[in-house]
Amino acid sequence: MPRQASGLWQDKNYVTAWKRDWYNRHPEKRERNNQRMRQQRNDFIDQLTTDMGGRCQRCGYDACVAALDYHHVDSQSKDALVSHLANQHKWEAAIAEADKCILLCGNCHREYEHGYWKGEFVKRDGVGWTLANWELCNPTTVTPFQSARNGKTHEESDTEQLSLF
Repeated sequence: MPRQASGLWQDKNYVTAWKRDWYNRHPEKRERNNQRMRQQRNDFIDQLTTDMGGRCQRCGYDACVAALDYHHVDSQSKDALVSHLANQHKWEAAIAEADKCILLCGNCHREYEHGYWKGEFVKRDGVGWTLANWELCNPTTVTPFQSARNGKTHEESDTEQLSLF
């Protein structure tokens, strides 16, 4: 049978004050814990990125892991951002979410989102997707403010999303 808290420990205000006091009295332990948690998250992201190919699937950029984005192949299946799940140390959920993504560098990701190029995504063995082939879009058919997903401008897309609420 679990041990029951007794006396002052049942008072939520007392417990909150005690935790706040401990937090203020132990800055070195707090910082050490924060560093350990950051290191765990960074190691996880590095390993996940390596498992997904470790480079931009369009241009091959691989100099800095932080410059790589997880692009959801199907935006409708997006449940969360991989980075948010990793920040919360939800490792299994982050892997499941990354399995819906392709790695693109920041430049290629933004070019794709703005309709500069389009491509065919193929499921990888293991985690994630890869790019089978891609081509530049006709510049006369895509404006800089048009999305590659649905051909609507950002303003039209924003209005559509706001109407959902």
